[in-house]
Amino acid sequence: MVSSAAVPRRVPSRLVQGLVLAVVLAAATGLRLHHLGTESLWLDEAFSVQIAKTDAHRIVVATTDDVHPPLYYLLLEAWLRVAGTSDASARLLSVLFSLGVIVAGWAMARRLAGPRVALFAAATLAVLPIQIEFAQEARMYALFTLLATLAMYGFTALIERWRAWPFVLFTLSTTALLYTHIYAVFILAAEAGVLAWLWWRDRQTASRALRPWGLGLGLAFIGFAWWIPIVVAQMQRTHDAFWIARPLWIAVLQPLYSYAYAVPLAVIAGREDDWAAWLYSYAYAMPLAVALTTLAVAGFVAIGRRRAAAALPIARPVLLAWFVAPIVLPFLWSEIATPIFLPKYTIAASVPFAIAVAVGIDVIPGRWWWRAAAAAVVVALAAASLAHYYGVRRKDDWRSAAAALQGAARPGDVVLFYPGYNEIAFDRYLTRHDLRERPLPLYTTTDADPVTVARLVKGSLGTAPRVWFVILRGEGLKAQMLAELRRWRHEASASQWTHVEVHLFTTAP
Repeated sequence: MVSSAAVPRRVPSRLVQGLVLAVVLAAATGLRLHHLGTESLWLDEAFSVQIAKTDAHRIVVATTDDVHPPLYYLLLEAWLRVAGTSDASARLLSVLFSLGVIVAGWAMARRLAGPRVALFAAATLAVLPIQIEFAQEARMYALFTLLATLAMYGFTALIERWRAWPFVLFTLSTTALLYTHIYAVFILAAEAGVLAWLWWRDRQTASRALRPWGLGLGLAFIGFAWWIPIVVAQMQRTHDAFWIARPLWIAVLQPLYSYAYAVPLAVIAGREDDWAAWLYSYAYAMPLAVALTTLAVAGFVAIGRRRAAAALPIARPVLLAWFVAPIVLPFLWSEIATPIFLPKYTIAASVPFAIAVAVGIDVIPGRWWWRAAAAAVVVALAAASLAHYYGVRRKDDWRSAAAALQGAARPGDVVLFYPGYNEIAFDRYLTRHDLRERPLPLYTTTDADPVTVARLVKGSLGTAPRVWFVILRGEGLKAQMLAELRRWRHEASASQWTHVEVHLFTTAP
């Protein structure tokens, strides 16, 4: 009797593959559209929409003072002209990019490991919480992930043999990638790592692949050349002062948790100091994180040993380099130079992670139902994590705060913002024009000289009889600010929404 493990596994027909992929995309679309406009835009999203409502020239000028290149904002500007400027419309562009990630990830997995793995990978990307989170955010992360996947696809195709279409795909996607996020350099580093491995194993193939890769990269940098001085200036500013803290060594593992759970721990139930809420979030996140990581490790190990003709010899180095470089390299840079490491910036690594998970499912021995059961467990755990994701208010509720304030404010009231840039998000939902807004001119959010705080608060109050103070809950200087305001004014009311507090101060006590 022949064991089940020895029975050749059937490759699904093209019709079946197409039908399954269509079902996966339909489910992914529903997950990404669910509650798309329920929460208000938070600061970064409001900034995206604010500059996208201008024009191309102003977008480029504005992004020279930002830390991100202008491509996403330019695309958003064109999109808003067609789709409108509502919260849901602004986020819908990222939904489309995220669906593109699923298709590109499916194509990449099919090239590296065959059609069965490709379908598992598409399903994993469809339900991966980090993919859904940034599909529902008006920022550049879904676009960045799509372009990184396309660049890696073109790069891998060029390693196999020279053809015009993968060269064009690689060159254009790499150029666009550089104009989307600074982490593009770590995708290029992953490609260099693959070529270095290939040079060690097969110099002839490496030499053949190096020429089109170098030419495409050169053309991409020629197209990016005029922005390089701006990048240098931006890097200098981040070196001098940047808000990202230096990570602990254990933080290098944080992306594995972030891929499985989209709600940041600090926003659970709006309680940064609620340990019960932290444990509650772990209860939802850790089972999926452990299951995905276990399957991914099995996939990274197994893909290099696969005997199937569909598995390319370079599959393991491509997946490993693509996964490791966007996580480890910025983490090491953050330890030795300027902190730039954030788990959400590593989102491009979630694609090879999902492909490795798919390989891990596909190599489970035994009858087909064992693999089906493993896939069902992943989907069930993801569903539990996503149910909590949809049920928690995650973003700063500027919509409710602005509506309540302008409903109770009187003409001529002063509205103070700390930090000052919160005015951007607040004004997104403000419809009145008879209020006097003043951002407090203090840019630190953690520590400041008490004398400086007192002087700035008193100077901002002026002679106004009614002053509204708008601040995020977790700001480090909130207590000092409120103490100074209470020193000079009577606190008539205090209200709070998700992460946002609004205090009304009237005449002096």
